[in-house]
Amino acid sequence: MHFRESKEVMAEMEVNRIGMVGLGPMGRSLSLNLLDKHIDVVGYDLDPGTLEKASSQGIKVASSLQDLVNCFGDGKKAIWIMIPAGKVDAFLRELFSYLSPGDIVIEGGNSHFEDTERRVKQAESEGLVFIGTGISGGEEGA
Repeated sequence: MHFRESKEVMAEMEVNRIGMVGLGPMGRSLSLNLLDKHIDVVGYDLDPGTLEKASSQGIKVASSLQDLVNCFGDGKKAIWIMIPAGKVDAFLRELFSYLSPGDIVIEGGNSHFEDTERRVKQAESEGLVFIGTGISGGEEGA
């Protein structure tokens, strides 16, 4: 199997930045991994202490979800959410209100596949792309 460089895949998707929502151990580790691959990341978390910790590790942070989305300007948005599965639907309602057709949402909270299928349909009805992806290996696997 041939694996392409992350930057190549991102360019093909017309994405030059990832917005990471949820900067706990998993989201922070993913963000740092993306930064190591030279992918621009801006993060957001509800907890100010978590934002401060992420910032101290070199992750750019936004002060609100709307600020996170606005950091993309007019470009295509790719938002990766790492929040507890039980909070995803309420969060998506708010997030979708800020997005435009063609934008991408990646959900890594290990949701049940039926929930993911429902969210894919909901996103498609709004012209968005929804990708559900589980993360194995815990914080170190991220």
